[in-house]
Amino acid sequence: GGLIDLCANASMTCNALMRPFAVCLGVAVFLVGAIDLTLRLIRVFKR
Repeated sequence: GGLIDLCANASMTCNALMRPFAVCLGVAVFLVGAIDLTLRLIRVFKR
């Protein structure tokens, strides 16, 4: 069926596009967290 195939293709394409996006998002969140933690530690040690 055309519509079912279309939906399946859209779903696969969506998953293929979302996986790298999710990885990038995870890396970005991790980096922001690491930077935030580092800045907090610097602030603590400067006192």
